[in-house]
Order: sequence, then C-alpha cells, then structure tokens
Amino acid sequence: MRLRMVLSALFLGMLVSFADREAAAQVPESITTPAEVDSILGPLHFEQGVPDEPTTQKLMDHLDRTYAYRAFMDNLRGVSIAA
Repeated sequence: MRLRMVLSALFLGMLVSFADREAAAQVPESITTPAEVDSILGPLHFEQGVPDEPTTQKLMDHLDRTYAYRAFMDNLRGVSIAA
C-alpha cells in the first residue's frame, strides 16, 4: 500500500514537471516583453519583463503627472462655476 502511494506521488510529480516544461516552451513571442521599448518617455529598459530602476522612475513620474493633470481637469469646471 505504502509503495503504491509513493509510486503514485512520483508519477504525479513527473506529470506536473513535464506539463510545466511544455507550457513554458509554448509561450508565444508576441506576448513577451522586449528588452528595450522606445516611447514618448524615451527608451524603457526591461530585464526578463521587469523594468529596471530608471525605467520604473520614469513611469512613476509620468503617472504622477497624469494624475495631477486629471485632478486639475476634473475640478476645473466646478471651480469655474463656484467663481
């Protein structure tokens, strides 16, 4: 009984391992992140899909400016009416 459980667990582990390798090999190139992307913010650098520190800072600064602009534009009408 114990031997059957051990063999079943090993077989299941081999199946899961094989499925992981097969799934990793089937990732299409069209959905992977390139190492460098040219944008309106300048070149953005990625290492294995993760942005490096300067790229992260550029993106966070851009988001801050975007949110500030949106807050200004969303409240401009209300402030004009109140004035």
